[in-house]
Amino acid sequence: MRLDRIFPRLRDAKRRHRLRIPKFFLDRNQPRLRQPPRMGRQIPIRARTLEVLQRRSLISLWETTRRPYMIERSRTMSTPSIATEDLSCAECGYDLRTLPSHSNCAECGRAIEQSASAPPVIKWLARFRRGVVLLFIAMLAATPLAKWWVYDQFVLLRINPEGALYFTYALLFLPAAWFMTGPAHSHPHNPNRFRKWLIGLTAVQLVLGLCAITFSKRTWPFNYFWGCAVLMTAYALMPLTYVAVLWLLLELLYRALPMLRNRLPRVLFRAVQSPLIYSIIVPAIVDSIVCVVRITVDNPPDGNYLGKPLSNFLDHYFILPAMYLQLPIWLAFLLIILHCIYRLLGPIALPPRSTSKVEP
Repeated sequence: MRLDRIFPRLRDAKRRHRLRIPKFFLDRNQPRLRQPPRMGRQIPIRARTLEVLQRRSLISLWETTRRPYMIERSRTMSTPSIATEDLSCAECGYDLRTLPSHSNCAECGRAIEQSASAPPVIKWLARFRRGVVLLFIAMLAATPLAKWWVYDQFVLLRINPEGALYFTYALLFLPAAWFMTGPAHSHPHNPNRFRKWLIGLTAVQLVLGLCAITFSKRTWPFNYFWGCAVLMTAYALMPLTYVAVLWLLLELLYRALPMLRNRLPRVLFRAVQSPLIYSIIVPAIVDSIVCVVRITVDNPPDGNYLGKPLSNFLDHYFILPAMYLQLPIWLAFLLIILHCIYRLLGPIALPPRSTSKVEP
């Protein structure tokens, strides 16, 4: 390090001889160390060091610029693979045969690689569509008007109407639950994990319906008290299991909405689903409480198992509004299911397109 670079006054020969400074620090031929950038001068470097730095800079420059360019060029200039199998665009249905696999759809611009990875989702969606169709048939048979007509038919056949009604609905909802809970590993919310709950609840509803049909005529193998207790328990649990099965199926349909194109808003779906569940679950809870009370209390004096004031309050503010709301809201939800079936027949909604497109 030269001291005259740090102390400019040492450049004067008259002042320099007064200081006892070795000539090593004042020799211009000595290699200088790196100076701070504020000095504003170029830094001389040894020849060997300069050669190593130049070599490293050239290697890094080639790795950062030339090498990726050559890789991309070799990939684009190589002979592209042609889609020879029967493949259609998952978004618009365009025939993608004879097109390079790294290119885009000629109709909508969707990458062919996304359509090639979509067949598992499309196969699952076909099974899910069958389940939604069966759900529509089951809910059409469970409308209040059809429910009252079926109830009268079971009365004419001298079969327990409540048990036979819920047993029939369990048979109708079972295929819908099976198809709608098919395995879909590519779906963010795999519906297969709901299968055991739906099948289990449907099986419980079948058993309860058989118990209601059986113990309404005879109490064997129990005595009169325990036979009535089993019958009232079946009456109390059948509506609750029916509501649970219906709610799970509608929740599966709600989670499949993002895969539909031009789908209904989720807010609209919830706005119809919530009153529908409310119109069913309120009478089911009140009837279940009454059935549990009837196990110990038989034929009360005033005919009200919950007391006249409480019965009037529940009828006026909860049960009657739910009964009046049930028919229109049920028909509105049938229209929503029809719209979902129509959208399930069309192409699915794939993830957003990438900004960079690969030209064929």
